[in-house]
Amino acid sequence: MKIASIAIVSASALVTLSHAGFTGWTAFVQRSGDYYLVDVFAVTTGEPDRMLNIYDSNISTTAAGNFFQAAGNASKTWKPDTVTFTSTRAAIDSFMTIGSTRFAGDANVYAGSTTNGDPNFTGTSWNATPASAPANTVPTLAGWYTGDPPTTSLSENLALVSGMRLGTQGDWGSWAGHLVVSASNASIINWAASATVKDTVSGITVQSNFAASFAVPAPGAVALLGLVGIASSRRRRA
Repeated sequence: MKIASIAIVSASALVTLSHAGFTGWTAFVQRSGDYYLVDVFAVTTGEPDRMLNIYDSNISTTAAGNFFQAAGNASKTWKPDTVTFTSTRAAIDSFMTIGSTRFAGDANVYAGSTTNGDPNFTGTSWNATPASAPANTVPTLAGWYTGDPPTTSLSENLALVSGMRLGTQGDWGSWAGHLVVSASNASIINWAASATVKDTVSGITVQSNFAASFAVPAPGAVALLGLVGIASSRRRRA
């Protein structure tokens, strides 16, 4: 697997949240054959933070064919494959997740096995049927959540994540999505969504909305990154 060459032009948040659990989005890119693998993380303020859900998303790409999903009932939906456990950061398949799962003696990082979709994931976009085609777009306002926050959604050290990083803010994050696009042309991934993150030390739960644009390079090209805005934020104590 080859790591894509990335150059960062700008990466700035408009607002800094004091003692907040969620401060924005970042991504890591790797090249694997004919595809770029883009892992998106919700940046958090520390290891005790746990991501509970993502909602009201608007996710799209300019890549030809949109997002790639593998064929087969277990993998042609946005839900991670929890049957054959192939939804890893090396997978040539797009999926959403809340956090990650690791198994003793296994070097792979797997998507959270308890990730579920909300009603805005419609039709074949979340639950595959034998006659359906792989879903290559994300429904507007789609959301997903974890049914087991204590075991899968703990923030991880971003310095240990493989790939070239798009953005530099924050040292901790929770894995939110694995997006696969064609490497035949340069493309943009637009990711806007709200997330709920809980600090397990203070008990504070933060809900915020951020948007980011990740530029993925074609072979030999230079990627540009623009990280934009925060639409809203609010804090409450659990």
